[in-house]
Amino acid sequence: MARPTARLGELPLPEAPAPPAPPAPPEAAPPVEAIVEAGAPPAAAPDAAPATDVEAELAQIWAAVLGRERVGRDDNFFALGGDSILSLQVVSRAKQAGLRRTARQMFQHQTLAELAAAAGVASAAEAEEEPEAGDVPLTPIQRRFFARDLPNPHHWNQALLLTVAEPLEWPALEGGRPAWT
Repeated sequence: MARPTARLGELPLPEAPAPPAPPAPPEAAPPVEAIVEAGAPPAAAPDAAPATDVEAELAQIWAAVLGRERVGRDDNFFALGGDSILSLQVVSRAKQAGLRRTARQMFQHQTLAELAAAAGVASAAEAEEEPEAGDVPLTPIQRRFFARDLPNPHHWNQALLLTVAEPLEWPALEGGRPAWT
């Protein structure tokens, strides 16, 4: 077995990551006059209200998931603080509301208006679909676990014991601990 060539206290430690910066406060929407150029058709204002029933339903879902009071039809889900986990919550709530959306669509169509136009409404049968019931086969790792016939499988844990070839230098270890722990 190969032995380490450096002592623990001599190894360089990575820099501790900086804490994330707080999100910038939302800017006030410019007045509509500043958005609409003379003679041009009016573009949607940043907080434009949802234009369809599907947009209105999705706006309520987005607002609830993102913790916002309201969401405009041209707002970008990820710019409002959404992430992949929150997008799954949106997909789940949309399904409960009878709207067919996928996580992939959340990334492909990031504004409310684009997402609303991307897919149709689920049928009544799909919207009221009951969870499946019945036996589910064990996975291979589950079969292996239960084949061990442990006396208390509900208290099972995995432990690992490490041994060191040389005495540890505790001050060096303490100095390497991140400040936030």
